[in-house]
Amino acid sequence: MTVSSCLDTAIIDLDGSRGCTVRYGGGYRDYLDQRAAAQARWREQYRDWCQELAEARRRLEKAGRSGRSFGGMRDKNKLAYNAAGSAAEAAVARATRAARQQLRRLLDEQVQRPPEPLSFRPPETAELPDGVMIRAEGLAVGDVVRGVDLTLSPGSLYVVTGPNGAGKSTLLSVLAGRRAPDAGVVVHGPGLRIGYLPQDSGFSQEHRGLLETFAAHRAVHVDDAMAELTRFGLFGPVDFGVPVNRLSVGQRRRLRLAMLFAQRPHLLLLDEPTNHLSLVLVEQLQEAVEHFTGPVVMVTHDRAVREHHRDRVLEPADGRLVQPA
Repeated sequence: MTVSSCLDTAIIDLDGSRGCTVRYGGGYRDYLDQRAAAQARWREQYRDWCQELAEARRRLEKAGRSGRSFGGMRDKNKLAYNAAGSAAEAAVARATRAARQQLRRLLDEQVQRPPEPLSFRPPETAELPDGVMIRAEGLAVGDVVRGVDLTLSPGSLYVVTGPNGAGKSTLLSVLAGRRAPDAGVVVHGPGLRIGYLPQDSGFSQEHRGLLETFAAHRAVHVDDAMAELTRFGLFGPVDFGVPVNRLSVGQRRRLRLAMLFAQRPHLLLLDEPTNHLSLVLVEQLQEAVEHFTGPVVMVTHDRAVREHHRDRVLEPADGRLVQPA
């Protein structure tokens, strides 16, 4: 949200990098620069905290070893031995107490791990013998998709655009295996994991909390679910207990994205991926797609996305996909 007046311009980030509202002075480019600087400071603070934590644990371990290393009596002087032993024990106790206090302080003042930039982790290879991940031939669905042929191999990217009702979302659902075609065939590579982002994020009937829902959909332990949800900063611990059906449309879209990134897909089928996302998140998602090595089919009305990939744009025409004139 941008706040302007005759005196100044500011951008208020309602979902700041640390899960709180942050005000940035200046315009959008200033906001991006200030936000990047804040994230760099956060990474530095986290690195320093990790180093201090490791040092405190080393001190505590060293103090424990010192307490076990006081040698035996050598010159039969029991009185001197006892005095030295008491002094050594006292020194060890002080060192142990100081190390524990430092460790407790660091844990009480924990610096949260900063989020990583959005990125798709490289998956294992999954393809047909000729390197193709999906081959579609003669696809037909009702009156909107008629005789579509499409081959998806690593590195291929298509941006599908066109008017509503032209069959774009229908085609993606068929490629994803969510809908059977009336005619034609779709062949998937063995073990293929398809990252499918539907236009409707759904979850309107999901009453479980965010964390429970994510863990159930991912079929992972709750600790792993927490790590996956917070990895990119899409959600924080404050969101974990919120019932999913009470999340905003944008939050549910981010939940779909979190599931998509955690899936480690071989191939992306994205239906209006920039809908209901902040400008910063849109830019990060576009960059993640740019660096993705698998095939991508993206349905979008976003003018900037279409212009960026103008040599890879396809449009439905009479039920087929063609390059615009």
